Amino acid sequence: MAAMTLTVQIDMSVEPWRSVNDGVMGGLSAGCMVSMKKHLRFEGRLSLENKGGFASVRRLIEQDLTSAKSVRLHLLGDGREYQFRLRLDDRREGVAWRAMIDTTGE
Repeated sequence: MAAMTLTVQIDMSVEPWRSVNDGVMGGLSAGCMVSMKKHLRFEGRLSLENKGGFASVRRLIEQDLTSAKSVRLHLLGDGREYQFRLRLDDRREGVAWRAMIDTTGE
């Protein structure tokens, strides 16, 4: 059986992304997606004050990905640990797949 590759290019604009930060629990962290020439960049400030400690962005992918078998991310980190999560739908209590990503700045 030959391997099949499904390539889905997602929209590289910032409009579909929304910030979800620890302010929902009284924290002071902030994060957002910023559009660069050929990529998107997550920028944020992490604050541990007021029991805070997370900054994130999320978006819905409207393409049909039922045939997809993997996700490829190209990352440049800053030495911190990040999470990448996928969900079946937009319900927060639904099934989620999580990958922890350690970065080195390379």
